[in-house]
Amino acid sequence: MNKIWKNYEDIPNEIKKFMNDTINSKVLYIDNNYYCPICRKKLDNNKCDHCNKEYKLIPKYTLNENFSDYEDHNYFYAFDIVNNDVLLYSIENVITVSNGERKSLFRIENVYKIYKDGVLYLSDNTYCYFKWIEDNIINDHKVSLEEYSNEITNNYIEFDLPPWIFTYIYPNNLEELKETELYKNSNLWKLKEYLNNNDFTLKELTFGPLCIKDFTNLILSSQGESSSL
Repeated sequence: MNKIWKNYEDIPNEIKKFMNDTINSKVLYIDNNYYCPICRKKLDNNKCDHCNKEYKLIPKYTLNENFSDYEDHNYFYAFDIVNNDVLLYSIENVITVSNGERKSLFRIENVYKIYKDGVLYLSDNTYCYFKWIEDNIINDHKVSLEEYSNEITNNYIEFDLPPWIFTYIYPNNLEELKETELYKNSNLWKLKEYLNNNDFTLKELTFGPLCIKDFTNLILSSQGESSSL
């Protein structure tokens, strides 16, 4: 069985590279101008001539902050397949800049095991049924926890993040989900570009593709609109 990642050092190098490349590609947007996050020179036609680096000037890759002091929060999600079980990692990144000094810290916040009817948080066996999400979040019926309780503790897992936190998905292993019984009909891999250019939450990686018919096609047909459920 593959080792479950416990800390940043356990994360595969290709995923660490993706995360660092992503945060190092976020430009600064100040007074209607874009600036290179590395040398902080004004960009010309999406390119920093000083660093010889091009940037994508899309909302998830810009920071409307000053040069000297700011804090940036990012969440990265990455799937891992272990004996046909689907694990999903959420990795928090916090960038702090104080007096021009930039620091970046990563930590694995959650490890989820995905089932057809819900999500298990491995650290404390907290379980959230998709039925609970549908009734209490989507339909706002506010059904009591007791109606879904069984031998697995049934609690609400935080599926949404504050609006100032940017979310990203590691795209290069999404195709592996085709080989799992759980995700093989989800077509989630078709959303890898969309997810990294638009806001999304944990629901779009679990509840949406597993419980909503034609979820991926619905998202792709509404390009440019928010994907939040």
